[in-house]
Amino acid sequence: MKLEIKNLSKRYSGEVCALSNVNLSISKGMFGLLGANGAGKSTLMRTIATLQEADKGEIRLDNIDVVKNKHEARKLLGYLPQDFGLYPQETPENLLKQIAYLKGIKGKKERKALVSYYLDKVNLYKVRNQKLGGFSGGMTRRFGIAQALIGNPKLIIVDEPTAGLDPEEKTNFYNILSEASEKAIVILSTHIVEDIHRLCNDMAIISGGKVVEQGNPSQLLTPLNDKIWRKKVTKKEFENLKETQNVIRYELISGEILAYIYSNDIPGDGFEHVVPVLEDLFFIKRK
Repeated sequence: MKLEIKNLSKRYSGEVCALSNVNLSISKGMFGLLGANGAGKSTLMRTIATLQEADKGEIRLDNIDVVKNKHEARKLLGYLPQDFGLYPQETPENLLKQIAYLKGIKGKKERKALVSYYLDKVNLYKVRNQKLGGFSGGMTRRFGIAQALIGNPKLIIVDEPTAGLDPEEKTNFYNILSEASEKAIVILSTHIVEDIHRLCNDMAIISGGKVVEQGNPSQLLTPLNDKIWRKKVTKKEFENLKETQNVIRYELISGEILAYIYSNDIPGDGFEHVVPVLEDLFFIKRK
């Protein structure tokens, strides 16, 4: 199973370039798509999920032309968007049964067993007969996870999936995704850097609608070895640093600024070398 994206481009009204010649090759497993808000992540996800048209380019899922054969592609797709609506008068059990039917699971017993399995997975089985309109944000998100996984999809797309989840729910969700990625392509779109590094063997960074880096997270950090430095500075010193050094990010700690510098050489007195993390690469590539 492989997803191939070639020369994908999309412009919105007002000449806003959302995607610019995006090329990606994604195999089975967990793939991380990292980018700031407005970088083009959601546009790319919606286009892969056949919810909007690109201006040009190709998307192939194995032998399926996703652009030309949307119906066939949707049979293999599980999708959890960043924002989604629900039928407030429906119960999670009934709605999941309907979704399972639409995904080709026709047998009543099979549907019931599958729905019960996923409701239990996302800790919603006890409230399976409550109306969705009364669900909290976290419960709604967990329902979204269940509906994305129904039908054993070959391609699973999750866009900012952990919004509204507490730490325990977040861990449980990532365990579910990791299990699913053993048999499917799972695209995890997020701005949370640590999630990508912890979960994904392959990733891409998107900025300004362009893919600016792709590869294994750990291997992508190798070129940054011995090039990331940090130092606590005052606000005045920090302003001077921004004029003279390549400041990639900073942290505020007890009223002081911890500045991180990208440099081949020691930036100056008092700087210490630090092991690069994916967040450093993200900020470097954003510039």
